[in-house]
Amino acid sequence: MADALPWHHVHLTQTDRTAVAAWYTKFIGARIGPGTKRSENLWFNSNLMQIQSDTAIKPPSTGEIAHIGIGVTDLDAAIGPILANGGTRTSNSLVVDPWGTPIQLVESDSLCFHHLMIVTSDPIKSSEWYALNIGGEIVPCPWDHELIAIQYDTMWLVFKGGRVEPGARPIDHFGWYTPNIQKTASKLLANGCQFPIPVRDFGQVQLAFVEDPSGLWVELVEPAGGRIFK
Repeated sequence: MADALPWHHVHLTQTDRTAVAAWYTKFIGARIGPGTKRSENLWFNSNLMQIQSDTAIKPPSTGEIAHIGIGVTDLDAAIGPILANGGTRTSNSLVVDPWGTPIQLVESDSLCFHHLMIVTSDPIKSSEWYALNIGGEIVPCPWDHELIAIQYDTMWLVFKGGRVEPGARPIDHFGWYTPNIQKTASKLLANGCQFPIPVRDFGQVQLAFVEDPSGLWVELVEPAGGRIFK
């Protein structure tokens, strides 16, 4: 099992980002943090959800981030306010926010950012790519043994087989911290990974985007001084 990078964020693209942030704060329980000129920043404990009005990535070819998983202490109590304030329900635990982002609610000991679901034409190949390049061990998904998953420090990545329609989606991309982005990028390049956006300075951080086998873009972020606080 390879050492896993620490989880950093998931990124939504929505035109009215302030309205989206307010809804998630009021009806999901996210904590809103200081924003930037480009994004609203929401927190579930140490897990970051960024909401921006624009995107730089291309739509993936054979994969998608199908939904966000949020852990709640009482499933029925959590769904009520969502449905009463613009959300819709598509199954027992899957809801869709007013802007089209699917959210799976999972019962948990506390409110938390729980998981991301990747649907791809080849979930085995996809999960093996993440285990090799981002780290972690592939295991049966604890709440659905028909699926496979990788546990990271504060969330799960879950993989499911399926056909993906082309086109833009509200869940744009996701990312991990790295204490040394040049070292991480060199490892991924040696593994044959493609970097649509190579390592570059971005304010006080360094970042890069690498493409997974299904066309999803994964952001790597080295914070100032390589110091990761979680």
